[in-house]
Amino acid sequence: MNWQSYEPIELIAKRFGFFPAVFGWRGQEFQVEAVEECRTVMAGWLPPWRKEVRFRVRTSAGTFELAQDIQRDLWHVCAPESAIPGLVAASRPRYPLPFHRRRAFRLLRKALSRMRTRRARVYKRGFVLSGKGAV
Repeated sequence: MNWQSYEPIELIAKRFGFFPAVFGWRGQEFQVEAVEECRTVMAGWLPPWRKEVRFRVRTSAGTFELAQDIQRDLWHVCAPESAIPGLVAASRPRYPLPFHRRRAFRLLRKALSRMRTRRARVYKRGFVLSGKGAV
């Protein structure tokens, strides 16, 4: 998954004193519909690494990954490109097909074969097409 941003958020409410219920980000409030995943990771570039608890939550705007820095009690959001308005990364294929396997290529190949067949029929009847072979 491509993560677009790693920005601080304001946690407004918790569920059961642990899970995020409502958070504010970029001037909007997001109500958490479901917590899909919860895990503990070691984060940071250099030692001493810090412990983070990460929650993958589903909201009406999309899926977000919220991270809580346990030592500093700070919350951050990692937002996938599909959750940020104006981006259409979700519509791109994950593993694009090679050109010869794509539907457009198959349609083009079919159209070219029809043209060759039509041209062959015209030559059999004794007609000459205008263009290269015109007399």
